[in-house]
Amino acid sequence: MPVEGRAPFMSAALDAFEEAGIIGDIDPRPLADYRYPRPGDDGTARRCRVTVFAMRVRGTLSHWKERGERQRRWFAAAEAADVMEHAELAGIVRQLASRPQAPMDAAGRLSLSIGDL
Repeated sequence: MPVEGRAPFMSAALDAFEEAGIIGDIDPRPLADYRYPRPGDDGTARRCRVTVFAMRVRGTLSHWKERGERQRRWFAAAEAADVMEHAELAGIVRQLASRPQAPMDAAGRLSLSIGDL
């Protein structure tokens, strides 16, 4: 989620750190964005905008803030797209992975960080 007064790419980097224990260099230029309905605390859905940023992963932590709530897993881009909950995000991942300049690591994984706006 975005943090008041913080650039969106910095919020995405913070999300990656807190939610998955990922440390890296994030490109401040958005790659893509999409919207989806997100259930609110009162049960009503609200439209959320998600902005996708590229991140070169430099390392991972064995213990991170939301480790008890989330599981970190690594996938090849095509496999990740197949298991994503949001079809729009899966389409973005497939499209980005097909580009010759896609931000891929040595194992062929697409490095992305997601930030809700």
